[in-house]
Amino acid sequence: MAEEYRIAIYARYSTDLQNPASLADQVYVCRKLIEQHFPGAEIVGVYEDAAISGVTMERPGLLDLLDRILNGELDVVVSEGLDRISRNLSDMARIFNLCSNERVRIYTAHEGEVGEVHVGFKGTMNALFLRDMRDKVRRAHKSRAASGRAPASVSFGYRVLRGVLDDRGNYINGLRTIHEPEAEVVRRIFTALADGIPARSVMKLLNDEGVPAPSGGRWGLTSILGTPGRGTGILQNELYRGELVYNRTRKVTDPQTGRSRYVVNPQAEWIRTPVPELRIIDDELWERAHASRRRNKPAERAKPGRRHSKVPHEPRGIAYALTGLVFCGACGGLKSLAQKGRYVCENNRRSKTCTNARGTTTQALGDRLFVRLIGSLHEEKNLRAQILALIETKLQEERARRRKIDQLNKRMTHLLDLVEQGAPSKSAAQRIAAIQAEIDDLLDYPPVPNIDLSERAIKKRMAEALTVISATLLDRRMAVPVRQSLAELVENIVLTPIPHERRGEDVEIKLRPGGWASFYVYLHSAWPGGGEAKLGRPEPKAAA
Repeated sequence: MAEEYRIAIYARYSTDLQNPASLADQVYVCRKLIEQHFPGAEIVGVYEDAAISGVTMERPGLLDLLDRILNGELDVVVSEGLDRISRNLSDMARIFNLCSNERVRIYTAHEGEVGEVHVGFKGTMNALFLRDMRDKVRRAHKSRAASGRAPASVSFGYRVLRGVLDDRGNYINGLRTIHEPEAEVVRRIFTALADGIPARSVMKLLNDEGVPAPSGGRWGLTSILGTPGRGTGILQNELYRGELVYNRTRKVTDPQTGRSRYVVNPQAEWIRTPVPELRIIDDELWERAHASRRRNKPAERAKPGRRHSKVPHEPRGIAYALTGLVFCGACGGLKSLAQKGRYVCENNRRSKTCTNARGTTTQALGDRLFVRLIGSLHEEKNLRAQILALIETKLQEERARRRKIDQLNKRMTHLLDLVEQGAPSKSAAQRIAAIQAEIDDLLDYPPVPNIDLSERAIKKRMAEALTVISATLLDRRMAVPVRQSLAELVENIVLTPIPHERRGEDVEIKLRPGGWASFYVYLHSAWPGGGEAKLGRPEPKAAA
């Protein structure tokens, strides 16, 4: 009888083509299918995978579903389509064979009851369609780049130029226009670097002035220096010199884990297009900034014959959690970690222009810092209101972006349906490529947290985060996330020699106004989850 069937529903969406509401839509379709073919049957589970590609088997929901099949707990698996279960031909064949061996039937809204013919034909079509669509999108992007239009996200210093029509009356995507306030920041950065000012000092100056970074938050060294091969960061973006470069990198996905990484393509495959109307700086300033940067690299500044450790005391990036936050009270210069783990004045150590030769250890600074932070957190009032005020504008912008992305995804899905029904794939692929490029422009923003906790819960979470940060302050592997977290709270730490004493320094800690709200937002965007997992540390194993 139908009532004896034990049925599980499987739903999945990929960020490439669909939105989160797709899961509910798929489950609704599956329930209707069950009512039609298995009236009165028991639905023993609904398994979902959100924002995970169908080309990998490493999906929590799918793995749980397969475990129940292997345990003999299911009779039927229902999904919207075979492509929801897997887009990989070999993986789909493995899943089908597993179900066949366990006498579990597969039903989908698109294919009905799935058999070997469906797996072979539909799986092959899915794989070919994906490859063909990727090629067509890539060709469309290359064509756009060759015509001087940006195929991807909007760089800092520019805005999307909308409302321009071609000869046929269609909107032209990929056009950019210079945003002068941000362009002036770009000129300041290049000029400062060209004049020999260290990138760390430029970063601090911008943060002190409250200039928003490309992400909308605080500036980091990576935002300024970037990665030369990938062309990221302000210093490496050749669009500022009036040249659009496309196809620098390609995205490679591990079929086992589903994790993606970017690989730099050979320069012969790069597409370079002059766009003089988008030039922000001249070639002379570009060359001076890069030449100055090369001169300032530690390897080129090293003294001949001096032996260097693999991990130098003063790397160009962030190697210690308090890097860039500690200053000398005698001269105002930066203090860095040196001999015996003490923070000493750079001006005294290198040029002897400061008389302060005293130092304070990281442990001593950390103890003072976290006592101050915990006390400040307990005294803070109306944190929830501060956080909501901080992110309200971002939330409004994100809602508008999500609405636009939802509209574009619906158009994308409609076009894909038309292709499946026999519509000309060439014209559809061109329209899909244009829509995908517009979606890419809208997706290039940091997430905004959803504040749904009480005042007490907010303080509890931040206190837990401070405990984790305190425990990892001396762990150099965690220097970057800890440093970025502290930068949301701490303006600076000033160490001043104690008068009339031969040793010791007074410690003055200046916190940022509104820093707790920024800290909480940063926790949500950079450390999703909770506890020590936020810092990438392994969870402790349960006792046997």
